[in-house]
Amino acid sequence: MELTLLHLPPEVRNLIFRLALGGLHLHVTKKKLRGRICGDPDSYRRRSKEIKRSCGDGHNITPWSPHHYCHEKQERRRHKDVPLHGQKRAISLGLLLTCRQVHNEAALIPFMLNTIVFDTCDTFSNFIAILTATQANAIRNVIIESITAGFITPGALLTARGVRYLLVFGLFYSLDLGRRYNETGLRNLLRFESIPLYSVQICFEFLSLGGLRSPIDLRSLETELENLIVSSYPDL
Repeated sequence: MELTLLHLPPEVRNLIFRLALGGLHLHVTKKKLRGRICGDPDSYRRRSKEIKRSCGDGHNITPWSPHHYCHEKQERRRHKDVPLHGQKRAISLGLLLTCRQVHNEAALIPFMLNTIVFDTCDTFSNFIAILTATQANAIRNVIIESITAGFITPGALLTARGVRYLLVFGLFYSLDLGRRYNETGLRNLLRFESIPLYSVQICFEFLSLGGLRSPIDLRSLETELENLIVSSYPDL
């Protein structure tokens, strides 16, 4: 008898679905609400470590682009040494179209097992708005590249209550440049108190008239916010 995918044990099928549809970083931007595979997913970990290591001794750090170089032509030219094999390729969901049973078993895996990277808070809200409640609730890992850009709507977090791991970047402005942006970023962050997150990592950079710096008081602010958001659900 010919062995097909559906003849395999459920646990084996599930492993195949996970390998085929999960384990990626997917860029979702204002222009492209469909996830595109990141060519350098480790860049976020490297960047967060660089920011966390910096302190208030005047140490300058390389400015974080508001958009990852995977989807910015100018940034791609500056990072020619980085493999770009996935930068224009959207995640393939053809497997989900093979039959109804496969779709029923694997439809939520792209949301559960991939890290979804949003360029702004507006993009996060807009993306959640076009999903079904089940799809939005299946999202587990989120990166927001600019927490001070746009707004996270309360309705988005009412639907996406399955998010468990959050990494955010943002510019924190001196008062002479943008008090409003600081308040917007903090308001967006505090909205995440409404969902039971397991892990939050906040990476602020400070923008003043003297250039981009990362003072030690921002590290304290980051830690305070991380503890505040996670401690909203102390039983987890």
